[in-house]
Amino acid sequence: MRPKAKSDLSVAQVLSEVRYNPETGEFTKTADGSRASQYKLKHGHILVCLSYGRYSAHRLAWLIHYGEWPCGDIDHRNGDPTDNRIQNLRSVSHAVNLQNQRAPHRNNRGGFLGAYFDSTRARPKKWKAQLSVSGRTKSIGWFLTGEEAHAAYVEAKRKLHEGCTL
Repeated sequence: MRPKAKSDLSVAQVLSEVRYNPETGEFTKTADGSRASQYKLKHGHILVCLSYGRYSAHRLAWLIHYGEWPCGDIDHRNGDPTDNRIQNLRSVSHAVNLQNQRAPHRNNRGGFLGAYFDSTRARPKKWKAQLSVSGRTKSIGWFLTGEEAHAAYVEAKRKLHEGCTL
């Protein structure tokens, strides 16, 4: 169940089926005011079902509120993909959207964002913190604990990532 991409769907067409409340981020059916048909995807984003297909709720919210499809990605400032209040949405480049990551990847066994444990390293400082800036990996340093590495990562992220909201 994939969402439809940006299309020629107009604001008028969307408003003929659903209404959007920018303060709550909720969608309701135009006909009877009941909650619009929605699906929650595995990664948390919400799809709103229209007769034209399924559309990402955050992109529909942007279309209805601003009258045009967003040019880039829509980032959820607080990192919650179910929070589609207009104040939580911003149109950004894909690179900036990736900078607002708030949780470690599923394959991060250490559990710390921006840090990993190197069991092959012979020295006591086995936790490495690093981040990507302009497509290049930047080493922040080696640390004794995951907490220290994560803290150093967050400090560097706040300085180097314009999209960071941590």
